[in-house]
Amino acid sequence: MSRATLLKSLRIAWSVAWGMVAVLLIALLVRSYWTLDSFGFRGPTHSRAVVSENGVFTASIIAQPGRNTWENYVRPLEAPPDLIGHLSVGYYPDESQGIWSLVFPQWLLVLSIGVLGAAPWMLKRFTVLGTLAFFSRR
Repeated sequence: MSRATLLKSLRIAWSVAWGMVAVLLIALLVRSYWTLDSFGFRGPTHSRAVVSENGVFTASIIAQPGRNTWENYVRPLEAPPDLIGHLSVGYYPDESQGIWSLVFPQWLLVLSIGVLGAAPWMLKRFTVLGTLAFFSRR
């Protein structure tokens, strides 16, 4: 197998793998408008959780000791979607209650995964030198 064929096969495998991740994230995005999904770990000193609801991921660290167990739950959503949360990334520390949260829209993660999957194809066609040459023309 030649080097060019090997690189093309690796690019295809890379794109297919990230494409499958993107499709699963899109399914989770659609599901998040009807259900709240939570997955987390209760550790000896802190609990960590990732929550998916209304098209937004929330990753939290909570200063609450636990039993060293993994937990997940699913429940129907009751609150309407917050449209501001769909457009921004936020960090919300609440040190008085010992909660630190990072909130980001799921579409941003899907877009990032799509770009990551397409990167080998873009990098093949667009090099830094070629880009500099294109923009230096008058």
